[in-house]
Amino acid sequence: MEPLIRISDEKCKICYACVRACPVKAIRVTGPDRLPEIDTQRCISCGSCVRVCKFDAIQYLQYWDQVKELLDNKQPAIAILDPSYVAEFSELPDYRKLIGMLRYIGFEKIYDTSFAVDLLAYHYRNLLGEFKGKHYILSNCPVVVAYVEKFVPSVLNNLAPMVTPMTAMSKLLKQTLDGNYTFIYFTPCIAAKEEVRLQGEASPVNFVLTFEELRKLFAAYQVNDKMIEYAETESPTGAMGYLYPVSNGIVQAAQISEALLDNQIITGHGEHMMISYLKDFEHHSDAIDCHFNLFYCKGCIAGPGMTTQQNHLLRRTQIIQHARQKCNANTLPNVSDNIKNFLSIDISRTFHDHYQSQYQPTEAQINEILLATGKKDQEGEIDCKACGYESCRDFAVAVAQGITTPDMCITFSLQNQRNYTHALKVTNEKLARMQEALIESEKKMRMEQEMAREASEMLNAMFQKLRAGIVIFDNHLKIIRSNQSFVNILGDEAAQINEVVPGLVGADLRTLLPKEFIPLASYVLEHNEEILNKDLSTGDGFLHVSIFPIKSRKIGGAILRDPFQPDVRKEEIISRLNEVINRHLDTVQKIGYLLGEGAAETERMLNSIIQTFKSKDEK
Repeated sequence: MEPLIRISDEKCKICYACVRACPVKAIRVTGPDRLPEIDTQRCISCGSCVRVCKFDAIQYLQYWDQVKELLDNKQPAIAILDPSYVAEFSELPDYRKLIGMLRYIGFEKIYDTSFAVDLLAYHYRNLLGEFKGKHYILSNCPVVVAYVEKFVPSVLNNLAPMVTPMTAMSKLLKQTLDGNYTFIYFTPCIAAKEEVRLQGEASPVNFVLTFEELRKLFAAYQVNDKMIEYAETESPTGAMGYLYPVSNGIVQAAQISEALLDNQIITGHGEHMMISYLKDFEHHSDAIDCHFNLFYCKGCIAGPGMTTQQNHLLRRTQIIQHARQKCNANTLPNVSDNIKNFLSIDISRTFHDHYQSQYQPTEAQINEILLATGKKDQEGEIDCKACGYESCRDFAVAVAQGITTPDMCITFSLQNQRNYTHALKVTNEKLARMQEALIESEKKMRMEQEMAREASEMLNAMFQKLRAGIVIFDNHLKIIRSNQSFVNILGDEAAQINEVVPGLVGADLRTLLPKEFIPLASYVLEHNEEILNKDLSTGDGFLHVSIFPIKSRKIGGAILRDPFQPDVRKEEIISRLNEVINRHLDTVQKIGYLLGEGAAETERMLNSIIQTFKSKDEK
């Protein structure tokens, strides 16, 4: 069977308001995505989760579109209203406008359950009027019944064996009306939907719609009170039964004493009061010594299917005023007579044990979870209830049962958040320092790059200004780089190529230099040895060449000088004279050891020759 209440994963914001609101912890948070999920076996259809969800992520089954289709097809339908309609549609100038609007959209007959309440009140008066040793819990609220069946089965036999006003009125109409009608019940109670679903085909009600759905029906038909005349509900109608939407209305209708000295019955409403009263009834019913009238909501006027934003006391007042109008001298006797006519209606009911047992963890497991969530001792168990559980131990039990997760503990989550924030702060500080260091490193790198660029430009300028020809080549004897002097040595043809390909990059040295250069260059690359001061013939002259390795077997370089160029000739002659002097000096030193004298005189003569040559050349 399709679940009554569902959570939309797409709309859910994972705020866990529904988890905290659920009175029976029927919403689990266990999956890897931490999305809440409803446990239909534990759910009591109270609608608290629907109320608290601000993102419209939790929806209950709605049938208004199916009812509209039924009305559009002109199928005979009967509307039955919970008496709280007076508080829901308080914006209307008269409740009879609402009845007229229902007729307008296609309902053949409109009833309310006020008479069914008076009928049930009659039976309750007989059941509770004379105490026979057994205390009862009134069974009008379907949420109370569901809670007892699932969580307090020990008091199951104390539930008053009577149907709800919805079922009683539908049975009455089924029995008295001729024709195949569809019965639609309008109520502020979501749990009434589940009550009918559980009854299945045996239910006299076909559809249960909340007042929220009724408003959607009116909107679909574009109907409003200004276009409608007054209309009245069909008979039978009640009197005191119109008080039913107020928590103790059924007690007042049954004329059961609420006087403290009589201590005949006690009324409790609201989630916490209902649960605590049932616990008290379970353990102390004999000592309390009275019957219980319980509602999960603060009366039906506070049901989750209501849309009105009016103050609770204003709703209560509207119900009382409407009931006062109905309880006049004419109606009360008629209601009493009608009750006698319908005493044969079967209003009996049985209940079922649907107890939801849970795995009970050991004390050691509970303590382990408490410790894991920061509860090192009893002082740490602050029982703040923000997780939705009454105590930290209850929460630990729920974690062990797989109903919830440790991060639902607010103090634990906050501590984790503080730890994470601190770790994040430390990390950010480290990152900031690293960023500063990186910025400084980038500055230094840019400075070094600028210095390298300037040095490269300076070296390139020097490279180009050198009067000797310089060429750098790869292991295939292809030019990687050369200077202008090298181009000048090669001649005009090379100069023309240089204009297209600066530096003759990629040119083959085999086609540019004497063939004697090639084996020498290959030798230097292969053996990683330099060859200095070699004279290579060029046909009409010669080149003075030095070849050296730069990167073993991969890159080499050569310095070439043309001795016949004017700016080279002087340097070449001086260089070679110095070489001759050095050789002769070496020889003279050796002879000096033998002759003992003459070396100094020879040195003076040779230096004189050099100085004479330099002086003439400068002139």
